[in-house]
Amino acid sequence: MNYFYMNYKIEEIPNEKVTELYSLMRRIYSGNELQSEELFKSWMKNSGQEPFVRWFVAKDTKTKENLAFTRWYLYDVSDNEGLMMLSWTATDQSESKKGVTFNLVTESYKTIEKYWAERNINLKGIFVQTDISNLPAREFYKKVLSGLEFSVTESIVDPLWSKGGIVFIIGRKN
Repeated sequence: MNYFYMNYKIEEIPNEKVTELYSLMRRIYSGNELQSEELFKSWMKNSGQEPFVRWFVAKDTKTKENLAFTRWYLYDVSDNEGLMMLSWTATDQSESKKGVTFNLVTESYKTIEKYWAERNINLKGIFVQTDISNLPAREFYKKVLSGLEFSVTESIVDPLWSKGGIVFIIGRKN
Protein backbone atom coordinates (compact mmCIF):
# COMPACT_ATOMS: atom_id res chain seq x y z
CA MET A 1 0.00 0.00 0.00
CA ASN A 2 1.32 3.44 -0.93
CA TYR A 3 0.50 6.71 0.82
CA PHE A 4 1.15 9.96 -1.07
CA TYR A 5 2.07 13.32 0.46
CA MET A 6 3.03 16.58 -1.22
CA ASN A 7 6.68 15.75 -1.97
CA TYR A 8 7.03 12.09 -1.02
CA LYS A 9 5.27 8.77 -0.91
CA ILE A 10 5.40 5.98 1.63
CA GLU A 11 5.78 2.47 0.34
CA GLU A 12 6.78 -0.96 1.49
CA ILE A 13 10.06 -2.36 0.28
CA PRO A 14 10.08 -6.08 -0.54
CA ASN A 15 12.69 -8.03 1.40
CA GLU A 16 14.72 -8.73 -1.74
CA LYS A 17 15.17 -4.96 -2.32
CA VAL A 18 15.84 -3.84 1.25
CA THR A 19 19.58 -3.48 0.60
CA GLU A 20 18.71 -0.46 -1.56
CA LEU A 21 18.38 1.42 1.75
CA TYR A 22 22.06 0.93 2.55
CA SER A 23 23.28 4.22 1.05
CA LEU A 24 20.73 6.21 3.08
CA MET A 25 21.65 4.26 6.22
CA ARG A 26 25.31 5.02 5.56
CA ARG A 27 24.55 8.76 5.35
CA ILE A 28 22.57 8.70 8.61
CA TYR A 29 24.53 6.27 10.79
CA SER A 30 28.22 6.56 11.44
CA GLY A 31 28.65 3.74 13.94
CA ASN A 32 30.56 0.51 13.62
CA GLU A 33 27.42 -1.44 12.74
CA LEU A 34 27.74 -0.23 9.14
CA GLN A 35 31.50 -0.61 8.65
CA SER A 36 31.22 -3.76 6.56
CA GLU A 37 28.78 -3.15 3.70
CA GLU A 38 28.70 -6.83 2.73
CA LEU A 39 28.04 -8.00 6.29
CA PHE A 40 25.37 -5.39 6.93
CA LYS A 41 23.55 -6.03 3.65
CA SER A 42 23.58 -9.72 4.49
CA TRP A 43 22.05 -8.95 7.89
CA MET A 44 19.39 -6.76 6.26
CA LYS A 45 18.34 -9.53 3.89
CA ASN A 46 18.52 -12.33 6.46
CA SER A 47 17.32 -10.68 9.68
CA GLY A 48 13.82 -11.89 9.07
CA GLN A 49 11.51 -12.71 6.26
CA GLU A 50 8.21 -11.23 5.19
CA PRO A 51 5.61 -11.11 6.57
CA PHE A 52 7.25 -11.12 10.01
CA VAL A 53 9.73 -8.37 9.10
CA ARG A 54 8.52 -5.52 6.92
CA TRP A 55 10.52 -2.48 5.76
CA PHE A 56 8.94 0.83 4.67
CA VAL A 57 10.43 3.91 3.06
CA ALA A 58 9.46 7.52 2.41
CA LYS A 59 10.59 8.29 -1.13
CA ASP A 60 10.88 11.68 -2.83
CA THR A 61 8.29 11.71 -5.63
CA LYS A 62 10.49 13.76 -7.99
CA THR A 63 14.00 12.43 -7.43
CA LYS A 64 12.95 8.91 -6.28
CA GLU A 65 15.53 9.30 -3.50
CA ASN A 66 14.88 7.50 -0.20
CA LEU A 67 14.29 10.05 2.57
CA ALA A 68 13.47 7.90 5.59
CA PHE A 69 12.96 4.26 6.50
CA THR A 70 11.60 2.03 9.22
CA ARG A 71 11.38 -1.65 10.02
CA TRP A 72 8.51 -3.53 11.72
CA TYR A 73 8.99 -6.96 13.25
CA LEU A 74 6.27 -9.23 14.66
CA TYR A 75 8.07 -10.02 17.88
CA ASP A 76 5.59 -12.34 19.59
CA VAL A 77 2.02 -13.66 19.43
CA SER A 78 -0.09 -15.12 22.25
CA ASP A 79 -3.81 -15.91 22.08
CA ASN A 80 -4.14 -14.01 18.78
CA GLU A 81 -2.59 -10.86 20.28
CA GLY A 82 0.60 -9.55 18.74
CA LEU A 83 3.58 -7.52 19.93
CA MET A 84 5.46 -5.50 17.31
CA MET A 85 9.02 -4.21 17.48
CA LEU A 86 9.69 -0.95 15.67
CA SER A 87 13.34 -0.58 14.73
CA TRP A 88 15.77 1.03 12.31
CA THR A 89 13.74 4.20 12.00
CA ALA A 90 15.73 7.13 10.64
CA THR A 91 15.44 10.16 8.39
CA ASP A 92 17.88 11.95 6.14
CA GLN A 93 19.03 15.09 7.98
CA SER A 94 17.58 17.33 5.24
CA GLU A 95 14.08 15.98 6.04
CA SER A 96 14.34 16.19 9.82
CA LYS A 97 11.45 17.89 11.64
CA LYS A 98 9.24 17.99 8.53
CA GLY A 99 6.84 15.23 9.57
CA VAL A 100 8.22 12.66 7.12
CA THR A 101 9.19 10.11 9.76
CA PHE A 102 6.02 10.65 11.79
CA ASN A 103 3.92 9.97 8.69
CA LEU A 104 6.13 7.04 7.71
CA VAL A 105 5.72 5.29 11.07
CA THR A 106 2.02 6.13 11.34
CA GLU A 107 1.04 5.01 7.85
CA SER A 108 3.24 1.92 7.84
CA TYR A 109 1.71 0.88 11.18
CA LYS A 110 -1.76 1.12 9.63
CA THR A 111 -0.62 -1.24 6.87
CA ILE A 112 0.89 -3.65 9.40
CA GLU A 113 -2.15 -3.52 11.68
CA LYS A 114 -4.53 -4.24 8.78
CA TYR A 115 -2.37 -7.10 7.52
CA TRP A 116 -2.30 -8.88 10.87
CA ALA A 117 -5.98 -8.17 11.62
CA GLU A 118 -6.87 -9.97 8.38
CA ARG A 119 -4.99 -12.97 9.84
CA ASN A 120 -6.88 -12.75 13.15
CA ILE A 121 -3.99 -11.20 15.11
CA ASN A 122 -4.85 -8.10 17.12
CA LEU A 123 -1.79 -5.91 17.70
CA LYS A 124 -1.80 -5.06 21.41
CA GLY A 125 1.67 -3.60 21.81
CA ILE A 126 4.68 -1.99 20.20
CA PHE A 127 8.12 -1.52 21.63
CA VAL A 128 11.13 0.39 20.40
CA GLN A 129 14.60 0.70 21.88
CA THR A 130 16.92 3.70 21.76
CA ASP A 131 19.81 5.14 23.75
CA ILE A 132 18.93 6.90 27.00
CA SER A 133 20.79 10.00 25.84
CA ASN A 134 18.78 10.25 22.60
CA LEU A 135 16.08 12.55 23.99
CA PRO A 136 14.71 13.63 20.57
CA ALA A 137 14.11 10.00 19.59
CA ARG A 138 12.51 9.22 22.94
CA GLU A 139 10.10 12.14 22.57
CA PHE A 140 9.38 11.23 18.94
CA TYR A 141 8.49 7.62 19.75
CA LYS A 142 6.27 8.65 22.66
CA LYS A 143 4.48 11.14 20.39
CA VAL A 144 3.95 8.73 17.51
CA LEU A 145 2.81 5.81 19.71
CA SER A 146 0.41 8.08 21.58
CA GLY A 147 -0.91 9.29 18.22
CA LEU A 148 -1.65 5.65 17.36
CA GLU A 149 -3.71 5.48 20.58
CA PHE A 150 -1.24 3.44 22.62
CA SER A 151 -0.60 4.05 26.32
CA VAL A 152 3.14 4.76 26.49
CA THR A 153 5.71 3.97 29.18
CA GLU A 154 9.51 3.88 29.32
CA SER A 155 11.69 1.20 30.85
CA ILE A 156 15.37 2.06 31.33
CA VAL A 157 18.27 -0.40 31.29
CA ASP A 158 21.36 1.44 32.55
CA PRO A 159 24.21 0.96 32.03
CA LEU A 160 24.16 -1.55 29.21
CA TRP A 161 27.23 -0.66 27.20
CA SER A 162 30.09 1.80 27.34
CA LYS A 163 28.15 4.75 25.93
CA GLY A 164 25.41 4.34 28.52
CA GLY A 165 22.09 2.66 28.82
CA ILE A 166 19.09 2.07 26.67
CA VAL A 167 15.42 2.78 27.06
CA PHE A 168 12.52 0.69 25.86
CA ILE A 169 9.50 2.75 24.89
CA ILE A 170 6.46 0.56 25.14
CA GLY A 171 3.01 1.23 23.74
CA ARG A 172 0.05 -0.82 24.97
CA LYS A 173 -3.54 -0.92 23.72
CA ASN A 174 -6.36 -1.77 26.10
